Amino acid sequence: MQAQPAAKIWRLGVLTINDRATFARSPVYGAFIQELRALGYREGENLVIEWRHTQGQSERRRQEAAALMAWKPDVVFTVTDINAIALRNANPAVPIVGVSGDLVGMRLAASLSRPGGNVTGLQTRAPDLAAKRLQLLKELLPKLQRVALLHAQAEEDPGFYDRIFADLQSAAPAVGVTLIRVRVRNASDLEKSFAEMADAKADAVLVVASPFMAANISARRRARRAAAHPGHVRDRRSSW
Repeated sequence: MQAQPAAKIWRLGVLTINDRATFARSPVYGAFIQELRALGYREGENLVIEWRHTQGQSERRRQEAAALMAWKPDVVFTVTDINAIALRNANPAVPIVGVSGDLVGMRLAASLSRPGGNVTGLQTRAPDLAAKRLQLLKELLPKLQRVALLHAQAEEDPGFYDRIFADLQSAAPAVGVTLIRVRVRNASDLEKSFAEMADAKADAVLVVASPFMAANISARRRARRAAAHPGHVRDRRSSW
């Protein structure tokens, strides 16, 4: 009797900001694993997952992306544009599926309908959503007048935040608000930015998600909780 060929073991690489244990506290994690199972991929049976995280650090991002691609995955899942860029730079052939702010604007994909290249996924930036975000803030704060846009200084594509600001700027007059743009380059800038926004009399803040913001705003929140309640700090970092 001829032996049956062994079933293929699929190799899935994952690159996120925080480690797997942190990501697992998010409902997104359960949905992610559940959908893999629904598609017939079960970790420990026909699927191996190599999970790496960057902690929002540029040098570590490059190192982890290179190490993940050296592992020779069949496909990689990631979050944020800059993680996708690091992975593509490490290997332009391995398929990459990402949750990205601006796949097209960051030139990771030619278009959403026909991405081309090796990167595809979900794009969260949409001009129509800019007006909706401001409208929701206005509903929450009817007297809203000044909104601060807080974002990290872009590494790979400074134009990314310009496009987000332009989307909001176009929507602002109809909502009746004025925008204030605040850029931060490091943790020290982040601390100063809150004083800057207070001086500018911002009524609300829109934070553009990024590895830097996820890591540093969480750290700032934990530090403030530690100062207020020594010995009773629970880590609730961003799950991404």
